[in-house]
Amino acid sequence: MEDTMHLDKSSSMDTKFSSAMLKKANQLFGSKGDDIDHLETIREQLLARKDELERDLALSNKSSDSALSQLLTRAQSATAQIDALQKTVEPLCAQCDTFVSANSELCAALAPPLAAEELRLKERSYRALLRRLMQLSDAVRERVSAGQLDEALARLRELHEATSGVVSESRCHALAEYCRGLVSAWRGLLLRRLTGQLDAALAELRYPFISTNMAVHAAPPGPEAQLHLETALARLAALAGCGEEPAPARPSVLAAFPPASLPVRLLLRPLVRRFVYHFQGQKRTNDPSRPEWYMGQVLQWITDHEQFLETSVEPTLAKTLPDCRPRLEFCRGLVELTVDKLLRDLPELQYDDASFSHTVDETLQLQRGLAQLGYGGGGGEQPGPLLAVCQPGYLLRWVTIERKYALERVDQMMASETAWAVQGEADGGVTELADGVLNMLQAMTERYLLLPEPGQRLQFLELQLELLDDLRVRLLQLLGNEKQEPLGERCCALLNTAHHLRRALTEWGEQPVFLHLQFFRRRLTAAEASGRRAERRESEGEEEEEEPTLSLDQLLLDPEPPKDPAGGGGPLDDADDGLNVTAFDEIVQRLGRIENDIVEAIVNQILLEVKARSRPYRKDKWFAMPSPTEFVSPSLTPTACPILQVLTQCLQQLRGLLASSVFDSVWHALASQLCEYLYDELVMANSFNEGGAAQLRFDIERNLLAVFSDLGDDPDGARRPTVAFRPLLAATVLLTLPTGSALLLLDTIKHSPETADTALAEAGAEGLTPAEAREVLLRRTALSVS
Repeated sequence: MEDTMHLDKSSSMDTKFSSAMLKKANQLFGSKGDDIDHLETIREQLLARKDELERDLALSNKSSDSALSQLLTRAQSATAQIDALQKTVEPLCAQCDTFVSANSELCAALAPPLAAEELRLKERSYRALLRRLMQLSDAVRERVSAGQLDEALARLRELHEATSGVVSESRCHALAEYCRGLVSAWRGLLLRRLTGQLDAALAELRYPFISTNMAVHAAPPGPEAQLHLETALARLAALAGCGEEPAPARPSVLAAFPPASLPVRLLLRPLVRRFVYHFQGQKRTNDPSRPEWYMGQVLQWITDHEQFLETSVEPTLAKTLPDCRPRLEFCRGLVELTVDKLLRDLPELQYDDASFSHTVDETLQLQRGLAQLGYGGGGGEQPGPLLAVCQPGYLLRWVTIERKYALERVDQMMASETAWAVQGEADGGVTELADGVLNMLQAMTERYLLLPEPGQRLQFLELQLELLDDLRVRLLQLLGNEKQEPLGERCCALLNTAHHLRRALTEWGEQPVFLHLQFFRRRLTAAEASGRRAERRESEGEEEEEEPTLSLDQLLLDPEPPKDPAGGGGPLDDADDGLNVTAFDEIVQRLGRIENDIVEAIVNQILLEVKARSRPYRKDKWFAMPSPTEFVSPSLTPTACPILQVLTQCLQQLRGLLASSVFDSVWHALASQLCEYLYDELVMANSFNEGGAAQLRFDIERNLLAVFSDLGDDPDGARRPTVAFRPLLAATVLLTLPTGSALLLLDTIKHSPETADTALAEAGAEGLTPAEAREVLLRRTALSVS
């Protein structure tokens, strides 16, 4: 059997070794053997590693101490020390065994009396504790009977301190229960007395401050009333230091609200009664479809009591309860009422879109109001009213209704007769549709930014991206019908819309709000990819180090850098942490493609018109035109008039329909393609005598450029017409060079190519390569082909 077990272990070890070798081979050569060409390199690396290990393990290596030699030396030293200690310990153990054997009878004889003595000591301690508790309890009773409440509170604190250890640590369960009940009874008695004092003090101040007594509250409280209030609050604060009764069980959502201190809870009590009476009873004000009633009331109560809490309550409690923040706890208590009310009403409201949407809007409005009052709810540190609507089911319902209303709104805007009308300045080109969609998305952003968790906000960001992509598809559908008339008003309006959306979303993506969401989004993507890899490894039977399971929001807030979803799971580089791209990059690129398609269609349509009218001009007798000396003043070639006419008409039409920035892109693209067309089909397809070259230069510089002259107002000059037509202008310069200069330039291009660029620049023919310049020069009839 031992041999069988040995064989099983050997087989298991061989299997693990083979698996490890296979995994290593896949890493080196790729799972498909794609890197088999690197076999020789890998072999050299392994041989070098083998030599290094042999050097480290060489015991006879005299040139340097090997790692194995050093390890063996330390092990031998430790073994010697262990042997020495063992020789010392063995005699001591023998002596101890002898001593125990000699005194075992004495220990057995002393055990019963020692156990009895221990029991008597415990009984004595038990009775002493009971006498101490009775003394403190009698002291509390005497002080309460005498009306000395401050002294009674001091004795109760002593009683609480004397019993706290027993209650938390003692195994005497009956004693612990007696101590707990004794303290609870005296605390309850004193709480009733002090609550009566506080109610009397508050009655002098006409508290709570509601609409019927705000005029009385306008005057500051008298010294006597203020003294009574401070005394009652100080005593309640002292009572709070004597322990608290366990809080009753609450829904998990309300557990996010830390309980308020005892004085603040008593200050909230009359308002809680009013809230329950008006908004949870049989009154008409308990209408779930009108959440603004109770939310407005809560906000009004917070505002009305803010000054009272700041001037009359906080200074007193700061002395005895330094950790208490009365204004914050007061707000939190009223907000908790709101959340509890929402949790009662939402199960009914969620089935009615209008009522549910109205409730969400009012909750958001309350959240903004609380933020203005300094209460850090929502995305801050304090729980806010949005906790109720952020429960998974209600949040999903909220997202669904947002999607429904947004799609309906887009349908209405696109069906409007003024959907493509320009808003604001005409040269801005902002259509009513683009402006309406952006306003709708901005309003949605302002709503969901109040949500407390990044995972919740990401759901709305994904909805915005979905709505934008839906709009993109609609624009593509409309474009398919309008592409036959690219110069029409509708097609230009589509171009303006896509352009304005693209520019606005580019700016949005760089805002800190969306950069943070993109970072969280990237972390979520990396986590999902990691989960898929883990599932794949598990299905393949590979072992993987177990990682703790985190919730979505814990994952998003985890400071550890996200893993690379495409690689081996290593951390992402800083340049690839999600901040080098924005949340809207994908939709911006898609809108950019729509914009480019429309611009290309417009340019192609204009070029088609130009080409249709350019044949007579291109086929003119450029090689036999009269010398420029025969004319008093040059004039435009008659065959060029139709070309310039169609260009002027189209550009003026587009200038009135397109946004200025879009129009700049159109005319510049048109100029570049027109330059290329005239260069290929006119200059390089004809031969020019002196008169033809001069005429072409006049047509281009004085007439064609004039059509574009008032379109390029770029202060940097990068988009001026002369830049777009630079190759064509350079060709006209070469065609009109004096014959001697042209011959010299040809010789330089042929025999000194290293100085050809400089020579072309000096001749004013920048924009052409030396080879292109040579071909242009050879278009001159006066130069022989060389």
